[in-house]
Amino acid sequence: MYTNIQAVNITKTQIGQALRYLPSVRNDIEVTAEYIGEGTFFNIETGFVVKDHKMIINLNWFNQTPEAEIKYTIWKETRHFYQKQQVEAFQQGMPVMENLHTLEQWEKEYETYIPKTPITENRHYSQEIQLDAHTFAATLMAIHCAKPDGSIDVVLPPVTAESFICTVPPLIATTVFLPAV
Repeated sequence: MYTNIQAVNITKTQIGQALRYLPSVRNDIEVTAEYIGEGTFFNIETGFVVKDHKMIINLNWFNQTPEAEIKYTIWKETRHFYQKQQVEAFQQGMPVMENLHTLEQWEKEYETYIPKTPITENRHYSQEIQLDAHTFAATLMAIHCAKPDGSIDVVLPPVTAESFICTVPPLIATTVFLPAV
């Protein structure tokens, strides 16, 4: 069972690994965690919620999810944050790292985002933003978790609230997109 601080620190560590491949991601994002019923989460199905520059971790989900899925999801959500930043930079006429077709597709999909539900699951996963994020996470799993025998080692790094020294700036990942208030 991970505490609030441990889940946040594990998430920051995993985001830090992903950021080695996404150097353009801003570092002014706050990562927090809470249990179902504390305000953000109503069930265990959503692992993360993003609002503005803050990622909120569902501790119930985090503590009941296999380590491999936690790591994969954090990396996938970090890619979503990168996508969102690239789209915002594109809209503002700033320099971007992606091609025009990709940015236009991401922009369209973020404007008409299809959340995952039992009815929309196939359409949700066929969105380019989902395909790209899952490909990114799978690639990081292969890079960082592959063992010589071809199996995957996905143990999360051990951390305690007392011993963690944060060397990674707070960042954000994305599952649910809420409008700014």
